[in-house]
Amino acid sequence: MGLTMKIADLTGSYSAQRLPIASGNRMLQALPPAILSQLIPHMDRIELRRDEVLAEAHSSMSRVHFIEHGLALFTKMMSDGRSTMTGSVGREGMTMPNMLSGARRTGVECVVLIPGTALSIDRSVLFGLALKSPPLGHMIQQYSLFMNEQITQISACNRLHSLEQRYARFLLTVHQNAEGRPFTLTQEMMAITLGAQRPHISVVATQFRKKNLIEYRHGQMRVINPERLRLASCECHDILKESAETMYLPSPSGDLPSCHVFHEGMFFESGCARPR
Repeated sequence: MGLTMKIADLTGSYSAQRLPIASGNRMLQALPPAILSQLIPHMDRIELRRDEVLAEAHSSMSRVHFIEHGLALFTKMMSDGRSTMTGSVGREGMTMPNMLSGARRTGVECVVLIPGTALSIDRSVLFGLALKSPPLGHMIQQYSLFMNEQITQISACNRLHSLEQRYARFLLTVHQNAEGRPFTLTQEMMAITLGAQRPHISVVATQFRKKNLIEYRHGQMRVINPERLRLASCECHDILKESAETMYLPSPSGDLPSCHVFHEGMFFESGCARPR
């Protein structure tokens, strides 16, 4: 089954195209078809270009992007000009997970690392649909909770684990979202991502290349042995990977995957009386 939707081409004009109701985005895939069919007519498919800024820090966000293929990073810049990664989003999620709180701005920049595609929707339209649809609101809440977990896990990882472990963790994330293909990843970007100095990044990259974990030349990288790279990583990769893979799964009873339900812009414990 397919629905007709607007597809943005490189010139900014639109043409109609038959879009399968199942998008490459896992959050959208988990939605009931009836709810997804309400979303699709409001969505545009866009191309994600490397280094494209999807959201500027402290600026109003009018669009939300559900990534189908590719990877975007959330980065935080300090007053002295240094910046570091606080999180990432791939095909498991969306670029504005805190939108249900009423937030219109974000304190971080969202920039594309791995090119791909995304389904883009007006923030106010998505917010309105989430208020009317408890399953959609709940799904967004699930992803928001996952992002909070990711931020917490990465913060602890940056403080407690070695640069080699963190380097391996992030390479695994990029490798998975690049779907096994070679990808562009400069040492400068790795330094920003991991909050490390570039010479230290260069040393680790050389070590990993000598161990035949990666191939790296002129910013182009390919992971040769993902399993050995996983062994070189810390537990943070597996923890976040499992959370990302299970956050949309229904409970054994078939209910929504947590003890909360979303109703009219508010969350309630399952079984609690809802306002009428």
